[in-house]
Amino acid sequence: MEHFSKKTLCCHACGEVIFLEYTSIGKNIRCFQCHTLLKRTKRGALLLSFLFAITSLILFYPALTMPLLKISLHSFDNQVNIINTIETLFTEQYPFVGLTVAMTILIIPFTYLSLIASIFIIKRKSYLSRVILKIISIIQTWHMVDVFLMGVLVSIIKLLGDFHLNIGIGFYFITLLTITITITNHFFDIKQAWNYISYE
Repeated sequence: MEHFSKKTLCCHACGEVIFLEYTSIGKNIRCFQCHTLLKRTKRGALLLSFLFAITSLILFYPALTMPLLKISLHSFDNQVNIINTIETLFTEQYPFVGLTVAMTILIIPFTYLSLIASIFIIKRKSYLSRVILKIISIIQTWHMVDVFLMGVLVSIIKLLGDFHLNIGIGFYFITLLTITITITNHFFDIKQAWNYISYE
């Protein structure tokens, strides 16, 4: 049984409307009228998404625990990483903000990457594999490590005039993590994943 998309494409060459329900997922899509290539399938994309998901999971621990910044001013000296930032938000009575940060840059991204990696490990055509893909489709837009990185960069710029800042190794790990998650997203196609688990 094939899984079909319900969307449509419009041919840029002749204007023909293509109903994707009549096209097989995993194959290049051409206009039925003039045969212009409309969409090229990324070959090996699911495997690449798996490899980059594993790489991202490996980077997660150092990205969370290594110091992002070292802040110095006279006798004041402090190192900041993601874990103690979340802890500080809770201890300073900002539980909602702390929970939001923890969910969007820790819990959801880690769950998302773990589920993508698990697709290639568990048995295909199983109830569990279908549940995993349904969860992925729900949470894949809610991981925001890249937004957090942008926030760190803005904070660095704002603090440069008041404090002496040293960028820690954790900053480079979180940057690499952001890149690998972005690449994972680029290659992961939920429709191809559904097609993949439909066959032994």
